[in-house]
Amino acid sequence: GLTASSASVALELRWTTADPGSGVASIVLQRSIDGGSWASISGLSASATSVVVRAAYGRRYAFRIMASDNAGNASGWAEGTPFTPAIVSEGSSAISYAGTWSTGRSSVYWGGRTRYASVARRRATLTFTGLAVAWVASVGPIRGAARVSGDGTLQGTYDTHRSSTAHRRIITGRTFGAVGRHTFRIEVVGTRGHGRVDVDGFIILR
Repeated sequence: GLTASSASVALELRWTTADPGSGVASIVLQRSIDGGSWASISGLSASATSVVVRAAYGRRYAFRIMASDNAGNASGWAEGTPFTPAIVSEGSSAISYAGTWSTGRSSVYWGGRTRYASVARRRATLTFTGLAVAWVASVGPIRGAARVSGDGTLQGTYDTHRSSTAHRRIITGRTFGAVGRHTFRIEVVGTRGHGRVDVDGFIILR
């Protein structure tokens, strides 16, 4: 539901901690950018399980976390998979379109252009190498629903119909189990009376 920025992306980092003995006393979460030194992210309580951070496109990020208990024991560092956020525009060769998709041009769209279709079973398939992906599109009274699949498995049906129009919205996304070659597909449902589905672009973590 967030509006996509042209400079950075908001990411939610999640983790779990447990200590059946004395209990978790503190958490230290650190970030490294472009292979630089580790810096702690402040303000996390011992009971925290997630935090939202912003990551600039084209920069390499790594995160690690450590917990300590009330007896003075530390867990050691647990490090996540490093990644680089990137934008994939609607005209990228990484996206294959099945059926006819029209092009809309306006400054309201991400990068000035969007692709859209209203006929059922029109598909846009992104193929990429990475860890995660998010779909960016417009919402509004003339927009409709789409089925979303990742690596050939249906993720769900997502409705872009809203009472008022908004652009560059993050509709949904998926984090895969590991970095690899993945597909992410948007298929138009063809909602009666307001079937239009947009592909303004994608955000990937690679």
